[in-house]
Amino acid sequence: MAPGLDTMLVAVRGGGIVLYTAPTTLAPPPWPHHPGPITLAPTAAVMGAAIETRLIPGAWALFSIGDQHGCLAAIAAVAAFARHPVVALARASMAPAVALARIIAQISAAATVRVPSVPA
Repeated sequence: MAPGLDTMLVAVRGGGIVLYTAPTTLAPPPWPHHPGPITLAPTAAVMGAAIETRLIPGAWALFSIGDQHGCLAAIAAVAAFARHPVVALARASMAPAVALARIIAQISAAATVRVPSVPA
């Protein structure tokens, strides 16, 4: 099994989502057994599940201009706020965003909004 494909299959089984950065990720694969989300649709159908994918806005543009940190931050932000039990990343190169996504999610969960009272 191709690296990452098993993680994406877990996402399909668990009602998860597969995040991707480049529009070409969902294009028809140039070779057989390509590990992109497009090849998961038949597997998802057999499992009685639907596959949900989401393009991360702006991530590919950041990557294209050499802003690796900005690209990973964009991935992390979307992953941290995804409302799915499982979030899978379409490419292994996206993996460094996982630690940042966890930090963002922890900070978000711990944050409280405090409205100071104003004396009348």
